[in-house]
Order: sequence, then C-alpha cells, then structure tokens
Amino acid sequence: MKFSQVIRSLSIVGAAIGLMLVLACSSGDDETLAPTATTVAAAVPTAAAVPTAAAPTPPPVDPSVRARAVPPLGSGEQPIYGGTFIIGEFRIEMFDMLAPRANGSTEMWLARNVFNGLVRVSLGDRQTIEGDWAESWTLSDDLAEYTFKIRDNLIDHEGDPVTAEDAWYQFFRNIERPAGIIAPAQACQRLFVKPLEDDGFEVIDPQTLVVRLKSPRAAFLQCMTVGFGMFGPMKYTKAIDDAGTYRDLNEDEIIGTGPFKVVQAQRDIRVDLERNEDFFRPGLPYLDGFTVLSIPEAATRVAAFRSGRIDRFGIFGGAPTK
Repeated sequence: MKFSQVIRSLSIVGAAIGLMLVLACSSGDDETLAPTATTVAAAVPTAAAVPTAAAPTPPPVDPSVRARAVPPLGSGEQPIYGGTFIIGEFRIEMFDMLAPRANGSTEMWLARNVFNGLVRVSLGDRQTIEGDWAESWTLSDDLAEYTFKIRDNLIDHEGDPVTAEDAWYQFFRNIERPAGIIAPAQACQRLFVKPLEDDGFEVIDPQTLVVRLKSPRAAFLQCMTVGFGMFGPMKYTKAIDDAGTYRDLNEDEIIGTGPFKVVQAQRDIRVDLERNEDFFRPGLPYLDGFTVLSIPEAATRVAAFRSGRIDRFGIFGGAPTK
C-alpha cells in the first residue's frame, strides 16, 4: 500500500475516533427545542506558561492509562465510564478563544471541553439549538431582543458561581474588544448585536441577560453556536483586559464550566485535562480525562498512532517532513 493511501486511511480512522470523544460528552436523550416568539425552554440534558521548544517526539504516556481506553458503548447504549483519550496535534499555541491565532483544531478541542456556550447545537440530532449556560430564553415580538435565563447554581472549575454578569462580560469582550483584543472568530456577534453604547446587552438580575440585535436576525442563535463562541467566567479575563494590554491566558487562568478541567497546560508540549465532577449535566462526562500532545512532525504523529500511543492525530499543518 502506498504511503498516501496509508495517510488517507488513518485520517478516516482518526476522524471516527475523534467523533467518539464528542459523543462521550453527548446524550442520546436530547429533547427537541423549537424557538418561538414565546418562552423557548432548553432541552433537558442527559448527556485549553511560558513558551517552550516544540517536542520532537510525543511525551511518554503511562501504559496503565492507555490500558484504560474506553471501549464502545454496550448493549442498550449504556455508557461505559473511564479511560483517557490521547490526541496528537501539530501545535498547542493559544488558550484564549479570542486570541488572534485561536482558530486551529487544538484550540477547538480545548474550547469545547473546558468551556461552554450560551447555547449549543444538540448532540442528539445535530440540528436543534438548545441551552448551555442558558436554561431557556424568550424572544420579543419584534424578533430583535432575546432574554436569556442563565442556569441557577452554575459554578466554574474552582467552585465559584457563574452568573449573567459573566455572560454579559463575554459579550463585552467579543463585541467591544478591550485592550486590543482581536477576536477574529466572533465577528458574527459584532455584526448582529448592538454595541454597548446602544444597550446591546444588559444584566437584569443574576440569572437574566438581555441581548438586543441591530435588526431581526434568524442566524443569531446559530452564530452563538460557532466553535469559538465559548463563554467563560470573567474573573481572570477582566483582570487581563483592565491591564490595558492583551495577553493570552496562563495555565492557572484556563478556568471554565465545561466537562473537563485543566490539570496542566504547556504550550507546544502538552495539555492534560481531567473529569469535572461538578459538571452541570448529570452523569457526564464519561471519560476520566484526555491529553493533547504537541507532535510537530507529521510522520511522527502517524508513527505514534500506528503504535497505539495516541488515539487520534491532526492531519493539517505542522513542520515539513524530509
């Protein structure tokens, strides 16, 4: 078999295994949500330091951890808990989703597992929009004002409460871009939502956030589900913005509300995440954790996958091979 055929086959296998990780945080019991001009109730859920040199080979993985790889779901689609999923990517560069270069697959894995959105696409039918931070929302008669109800008792990875004020500040960062923030992946929010000076977003009480659009936009909710449209608590990002000069998050500032929390994060080396036992979706996640390794050389990523040291590898980018 030619090497190009091997790569093609492995990419298909890698994509399939990547889908297994997404499904590990999903549920087969998601209910359908149909937005209307009245209250829209969210479906009841069941089911990313200082820069260092790139590692030429994958850091070693404890064999006992690899032995706990999660098998497929058993009969009746009952989840099987435990295991660690290991990903080999060509880079680990940014941790803040508003960073100028935060647009790669590594940042996407971290965003979707460490943070949450205000809303999300249902992992059941891949079409319905349901609540994430938001438990429900209402739409005004003129279709230009959304009132979101933030989940009660929502807490971050450090056990601190997360409220509508945190959601308000995320809109502020995305739209007003303080301290020179680029936020390239949040352009649709700036296109649809009124600026702060026009009361585009407002906190009514700790659980209520109002978002006002420039005009009725059917694509607004879809805009809020984009891969880098994640929401995080404001306690670290506001301090960064208040300093007046933008910088990326440090290891101890990568705090979200998602199914996994950061154990360690080293740029261009590795990121380790562990299960968030206080995740607001009961019974999730299924995995004990997962690891992202920086493996710049494409040939080394392929070799690591073939030898069973990683479960998935990135296809695009990386250092050229000889």
